Amino acid sequence: MFFLTLCLDSSRIEISRRFYERLGLNFSPEQHGHRGPLHFAAVLPEVPVEIYPTIKGLPSGDHFFMGFSVDDPLALSKELIDCLGGSNVEPPVPTTSSGIVTLRDPNGLLVRLFPKTQ
Repeated sequence: MFFLTLCLDSSRIEISRRFYERLGLNFSPEQHGHRGPLHFAAVLPEVPVEIYPTIKGLPSGDHFFMGFSVDDPLALSKELIDCLGGSNVEPPVPTTSSGIVTLRDPNGLLVRLFPKTQ
């Protein structure tokens, strides 16, 4: 049996929840047992696992990213950065010719936005 859980350890739990809700995840409050910390959980119907070559120029600690298929990667990345705690990647990663945009979530993790295919 295959089991995969993606966990984000965050000191900015509310802003992180709102950031990923804007990308389409639906979170519910959750607590394991009486003493477990209150946190948020979302269930994905399918979680592909892919291995990519390192993006040139990124720090060596950036070996993990989450990718989301969205209608307008450039416009959404601006909203995520301006309003929901996201930030630009340093050094800057240009938008690819295929429309892929790379940014950081409120915790500094890489997020890549892929244009939805019609």
